[in-house]
Amino acid sequence: MRTSRADRGIQGTAAKRKVDAVDDYPGNRKDDARRGADLPEGLRRAVSEPAPPPPDDEVDIGALVQSVWQRKWVVAAFGFGFAILAMAIAYWLTPRYTATSVVMLDRSQSNIIDVEAVTSGLGQDYYTILAQRQVLLSRALAERVVDAMDLQNDPYFNPMLVEEEDPSLVASILFGGIELLKTTVRGAVTEETEGPTLRDTLGADYWGRKLAVDTLLRSLEVQSVSDTYVYSLSVTTESPIQATDIANRMAELYITDQLETKFEATQAATEWLSDRVAQLRVEVEEAEAAVEAYNSSSTLISEATLANTNRQLKELRERRDEIVRQQTVGDREPELRAMLEQGDYAGFAEVVNLPRLSSLAQNIETAEGDERAALVQTFEVLASRLVDQAGIERERAESQRANISASIDELERQLASQTEDVVELRQLEREAEATRRIYEQFLRRLNETSVQEGTQQADARVLSEAVVPLIPSFPQKTLIVLIAGFLGGVVGIAYVMVIEQMNSAFRSSEELEKATALPVMGQIPVAPVRLRKGLLDYAVERPSSALVEAIRNLRTGVMLANIDRRPELIMLTSTLPKEGKTTCSLLLAQNAAGLGKKVLLIECDLRRRTFRTYFPGAPKVGMMSILSGDKTWDEVVYHDERTGLDVIMGEETKVNAADVFHSQRFQDFLAEARRRYDFVVIDTPPVMAVPDSRVIAPMVDAVIYCVRWNSTHKDMVRAGIAQFTQIGIGISGLALTQINLKKMARYGYGGYNYYYYKSYNRYYLN
Repeated sequence: MRTSRADRGIQGTAAKRKVDAVDDYPGNRKDDARRGADLPEGLRRAVSEPAPPPPDDEVDIGALVQSVWQRKWVVAAFGFGFAILAMAIAYWLTPRYTATSVVMLDRSQSNIIDVEAVTSGLGQDYYTILAQRQVLLSRALAERVVDAMDLQNDPYFNPMLVEEEDPSLVASILFGGIELLKTTVRGAVTEETEGPTLRDTLGADYWGRKLAVDTLLRSLEVQSVSDTYVYSLSVTTESPIQATDIANRMAELYITDQLETKFEATQAATEWLSDRVAQLRVEVEEAEAAVEAYNSSSTLISEATLANTNRQLKELRERRDEIVRQQTVGDREPELRAMLEQGDYAGFAEVVNLPRLSSLAQNIETAEGDERAALVQTFEVLASRLVDQAGIERERAESQRANISASIDELERQLASQTEDVVELRQLEREAEATRRIYEQFLRRLNETSVQEGTQQADARVLSEAVVPLIPSFPQKTLIVLIAGFLGGVVGIAYVMVIEQMNSAFRSSEELEKATALPVMGQIPVAPVRLRKGLLDYAVERPSSALVEAIRNLRTGVMLANIDRRPELIMLTSTLPKEGKTTCSLLLAQNAAGLGKKVLLIECDLRRRTFRTYFPGAPKVGMMSILSGDKTWDEVVYHDERTGLDVIMGEETKVNAADVFHSQRFQDFLAEARRRYDFVVIDTPPVMAVPDSRVIAPMVDAVIYCVRWNSTHKDMVRAGIAQFTQIGIGISGLALTQINLKKMARYGYGGYNYYYYKSYNRYYLN
């Protein structure tokens, strides 16, 4: 194959710079000073900036809330769908009605006969209230209601009476499979028993009544009103009339049960009292007979005789005590004789306590001689006479005391004998009296109880009878729909959060800026043309369209990227092919040319070369011919009359494109383009496909990185941008391309862009 002159020129240059290409490649440069000097002035600021921070793995609650708000219609759709489904289910369910009767514990009962009741009334404490609630919920009361209203023959309460209908195909498959599974599991766990089952043994009547009672208890609800003695009995069935009848009958039977309980207790008390009164009557008769028999068998003195004997006994005791007191001098006879013999006249006089002897004793103490002897003789005569007389009186007193003591002993013996008989009689009389009182008390209580049998009053009364309900209590359609709507909203929120967490592409400029830490200079909607060749015609014919307006915003952002120096060489690239970078390059150049500027559009994607689709009249020669020197600028540059653009096409080459862009001739080519034109737009290949973009980037003033909306993976975008930042090349800005505004609005990301472009199109185009 022949090699063109242009290719030979490039190959020669590449051969000469082969060694330098390795060391001088932007990704391998190690001299930062040299690298900064080689870069255009417009990119020197960007090179010194740090690379974007790595993405944060933490969940951003604020972003999730914003996502939920942006997709509020999705959440509303879930809520509405759940509500519609719940409404359908609610209308499909069989309605049930609840009837409520009210009973109250009545403490103010009238006492007609003014006697104490056999059974006391109910208490007023908390436990009594709980106990009565359990009585209302008891199985015994439910059984009485079932028997009274024959509910065991009602198909609603006795499911055994319901005839099985032919199930639908789906139900047959579903429930048939369930039954088969149950049978299999049951067979694997237990062996099948032979003989009659428990159901067969107890009989259908027992099971029917049991099922009816169970169903009634499930349909019954008893509530006690706080701080009162009031209970509400609510019964729920499919028939409003039946629910009303059951509620009223249950309240009636509850009161009847209280009356019957009291009547049975009173009747049992009456029977027991009757038996006890009969026994007590016999005991009274026996006690009275014992008293009479004792009176007949014993000789008892009268009360007066007994009192006279006690008086005599008292007098004798007093007489004996007096004799004992008078016997004091006589008892001291030996002591007195010893005093006389010893001449203790003063002590003798003190003992006998006689004035005359005391006077003589004092005179003896003071007298002397014959006078004292005469006084002593007189004292001794009187004292001897007194001592002799005291001895006689002592003997007489002892005789009297002995006689009196004997009389006292005899009277005491007689009195003790008579007292024992009286005590025994009194004991018999007391026992007879006590038995008689018990008998009278039981007899009176028996009469009272007999009267109470016909005057019993219940401890409760019906405060309000149940009325037929007109509105079903189940299903509560409004509540079900509200709860379902709320749950649907929760599910919708969870769905939105899951979708957002699973979303791997960018759907808004905010997401793109947050993930890359780079500004989004433009948000480009998808071009409303089917063929590529119609793109520039659309831009020229519809200068006020949303697409052109978005490109105009991108152009403004690029122009303002560097305030100190307006960028002249602008490069557009992307992560992957088909992200809209070529469309942005064409429209950006066309828009800049509309300002009256000299604009050059260069196709540097030498592998695909798609510009001829947009410019079918362009020459076959291109950039490679200029680089090789085969053609001049005027021969290669194509001027498009529609847009006012100058275009240099890409040209096929056998030389590696990266080597072409790294050559000095390409750098000279860009310098000449900068000199000839006000604005140069360079369309380059995707950065993740080939290294061409990274080679060209250091030579331009601004790099615009295109990201396709809702398509390019976030990690791929970060990796593509890192291809530049790792070699010190700064990205001037991003462009979010091929945005579907309607889908963006549906996703909830449209924001001001969607409504701006919608209003813009309506105002300027319609």
